[in-house]
Amino acid sequence: GFRLIDADSDMIFTDNLVTDTSFVLDWLPESLTFDVYKVFGPVESVRMVITGPINFNRIENVAPYSLFGDISGDYFGRTFVEGDYTLIATPYSGNNGTGIEGPTISLNFNMVYESTNLKSPSEPSLRLSPNPATTSVEAVLTKSEPIQKMMLFDMQGRLVKVVSGSQARSGRMQVSEFPAGMYILKTIGSKGTIAQEQMLIER
Repeated sequence: GFRLIDADSDMIFTDNLVTDTSFVLDWLPESLTFDVYKVFGPVESVRMVITGPINFNRIENVAPYSLFGDISGDYFGRTFVEGDYTLIATPYSGNNGTGIEGPTISLNFNMVYESTNLKSPSEPSLRLSPNPATTSVEAVLTKSEPIQKMMLFDMQGRLVKVVSGSQARSGRMQVSEFPAGMYILKTIGSKGTIAQEQMLIER
C-alpha cells in the first residue's frame, strides 16, 4: 500500500491509503511525497508513476520506494496543487525495472482547498477533552468514522508527535512531554477524513 509522507520531517502523515481519498491542502505539510511499503512477490525495484497536475515517474532500487526519491530515508518532496491524481506502483524482480513484473497497485486521490471542499458547513468534526490539557487529551470524531491517526503540530507547523488511532471514534494522546503553549491536533479517519482543532497545553 501507499503512505503519504511529510518530506520536511520525514514522518508518515498517513498510511493504509485507500483509493478515492480526498486531502485538504490547507491541513497538509507544504512538501509531500508518497512511498510504497507493501508490494507482493520478489522485489528488487519499483516503478512509481503519478499523473494529474503533477506528472512524474521514477524507478527506485532500494527501500523506501519513494515517489520523488530519498537519501537514506531523507525524503525529497514536491508542493501539490488542487486536482485529481493517479499514483501507480509496479514492482520488478530485477533492478531498474527489469525482470518479472509484479502486481501493480494504484491510488486515485484528489487535493482540494478547504474553501472548495464540498463538506456541509454544519457538519461536526472533532472534539478535544480536556482542553486546556496538562498530561493527555482525548480526541473524539463526531461522525461515525474510526480514527486512524492522531498528529500534533506546534504553532510553527512542525509535526511533533504521531499516534496510531484505536480504530474507534475516539483516541488519546499523551502531551506531558511538551511545553505550555498552543498546538493543533489533527486526526485522519479510516475513510481519509481529516479534522483538526486548536488546543492549549498548560503547565
